[in-house]
Parts: sequence; C-alpha cells; structure tokens
Amino acid sequence: MRGQWIHTTNWASVNCFAASGSFIYAGTQGYGVYLSTDNGTSWSQVNSGMGNTNVRALALSGSIVYAGTDTGGVFRSTNSGANWSQAKNGLPFASCLALVTSDQNVFLGTGGNGVFISTNNGANWIPVNDSLTDTFVTALTVSGTTLFAGTMTGGVFRSTNDGARWGHASNGLSSPDVSSFAISGTSLFAATRGGGTFRTTNNGTAWTQGDTGLTFTDVRALAAVGGSLFAGTAGGVLLSTDRGANWTPVNQGLVYMSIIALAATSTDLFAGAYQNGVLRRPLAQMITSAQASERQLPEAMKLYQNYPNPFNPATTIRYALPSSAHVTLCVYNTLGQQVASLIDSVQEPGEHGVTFDGSGLASGVYFYRLRAGGFEKCLKLILLR
Repeated sequence: MRGQWIHTTNWASVNCFAASGSFIYAGTQGYGVYLSTDNGTSWSQVNSGMGNTNVRALALSGSIVYAGTDTGGVFRSTNSGANWSQAKNGLPFASCLALVTSDQNVFLGTGGNGVFISTNNGANWIPVNDSLTDTFVTALTVSGTTLFAGTMTGGVFRSTNDGARWGHASNGLSSPDVSSFAISGTSLFAATRGGGTFRTTNNGTAWTQGDTGLTFTDVRALAAVGGSLFAGTAGGVLLSTDRGANWTPVNQGLVYMSIIALAATSTDLFAGAYQNGVLRRPLAQMITSAQASERQLPEAMKLYQNYPNPFNPATTIRYALPSSAHVTLCVYNTLGQQVASLIDSVQEPGEHGVTFDGSGLASGVYFYRLRAGGFEKCLKLILLR
C-alpha cells in the first residue's frame, strides 16, 4: 500500500541489521541470520554452521560477515552467510552485544567483559579495556579515528588508539544507558533507554539532548540518512529533519510498534520489530527530495570493495562521486587484458553500483579500475566456481 510500512516477514524479534549494496542481513532472536538480495522482498535463512541462533550484532568487512551471539561468541562467514564458522579464540563466555569494523580491525562489545579487538579477521581476539569502567558494552561505532563505546550504566567512552586506552565522554548525557549510535556528517548521535536521543559535534566532549516530539524516550535504534535521523522506539519510528532537535512519527501502516533495529539502504528504511520480523518503507515517502539528494552526495570519490568477494557468477561494484564526472569502470585479468567495460559515461554525483557478471570467465583473480576526473583506483576481485 502506497505511503505505508510493508511487513515483509513474520519471524520472531529482529535484533540487528547489516547492509551492503543489494545484500541485507537480519539477525534474529532464536532463528539466526536471514539474507535478502532483492531489497527485502524475499528472505532466506542462512545458518549453516551457526551454533547459536540468538544473534545480537552483525557487521560487514569486505566479503566477511560477522555475527555476535548471546552465548556462542562470534561466527564468521566468507560466502554471504551460506556457511559459518566459530571465531571466538580469546573470547570469554559472554554475550556479544555490539560489532563494528574499521579498516582491518574488528571491535566487539560484550555483556560484562568490555571491548575486544581482532586484527586478523576474527581469528583471535584481545581485550582492550584500560580505563573502561563499565564493561557492559551495548553499542560501538567509529567516527574518523575515534572509537566510541556505549555502555549500560556508564554512558559513552571514547578511544583514539583502537581501544588501548579509554576516556569517559558523557558530559551532558543525562541517561547512562546507551543503546545505539548513528553518524551524520560531523554529528554523532546516541540513543538511550529512557533518556531519548543526544547529539555531539565535538567527538563526545559535550552532548545536547533533542527530544521535542519524541513521545517515547526508550530509543533502541538509530539510522542516519543525510540530514535526516530515524529513531526506533517502543512507540514506533520517528523522524527528525533538524539533526535530532524535533521529532515526528512516521508510523503509517506500522502495526507492530516496538522497534529494536533500523537500517537504511539507498532507497528504503528497514525496521526490526519485537517478535514480529522486518518492515520496510521507501525513504522517499518520509523525507523530501532535497534531503534525499543530501543523503546521496558523498564528500569524496570512493571505490568500494566488491561484494560478495569471492563471487560466483555475479558481484556488485559500488563507487561514490561527490560531483558529476566522466566515469570509466573496467575489469582486467592478471595479464592486464581488459575483459569487461562496465561504465564509460558521464554520471551524476551520488552513490552508484553496477553488477559484474563473470559467467563467461574462468575462475581466478581479476582487477577492476575506476577512473573519474583525476581519481583512479584499482581493486582485486576473485571469481571462484
């Protein structure tokens, strides 16, 4: 129905999401991980090898998917969730509540044992808790070179050296129970259970509360879309178009009001409902075209790692343009011979994606190169049959 939320599944509680291109993962309570490759129209359960199906956190790093579980530690998949293996060497017996990736590092927040780091794709974990006085870590995010940890009773902590040492960063944060983070431009937002939402523009040195119209202050999830911010609460989804100062409900058609997870793709907002699966609504129905354009304008040219990788037979290559440019995107074999020309045209600014189908090629290593204006970058992809 036009202008309303669409209920796409009827599983139990959805605790978390992770999205990259056309791949959307949902972590559930008791049913493991589900994957959609068609923007949430259909979902498939992807749990082979997953010893614990109470999934509390998800994160993506290139072709690797990480899932944090209640008591089974972390599981890792290198083939889009088709198979999972346990990756908990060095981890205590604790709930895994938050995951975030940054460059080659993976950070894990646990229920009672603080923060752990892995520098080798989850093969080993090391605790990084110096000066972290609350070790019940419920949220993690990375802004630039700063790592933030949201805790259950201690508010927000920050580290500028990958967790080697932490400092308290909760000035102005009247609620110490932090459930989620979101980043929009130079602003970092924190959701709290019982205190609403807070914003900092100076890396957590000071926070200001924004709760006008936020009728439910138990906020479990945040999602930033350009200058707009969505909050998932016990009373549905609310939207702020002024950096969290004022809020308006966007609940048309939302039968299940207790929202505990949010994720945005290029076109839609996904909401995870308590005991009622996934709901979806187009962003264009909730935010203006001007705000949508702001969301699509990146700050710099970027070429992202293809996903999935390795792949068979198709993969998605994404790139970002801050301004209009003539773009060429080609694929080469290891001999430097061009095997595909994917883009050769002037393109508008924004996030772009193209599918590369290697059906007619042999298994092996290939390279894709993007040229746009004075920007040039080449990355490796692997076709594995």
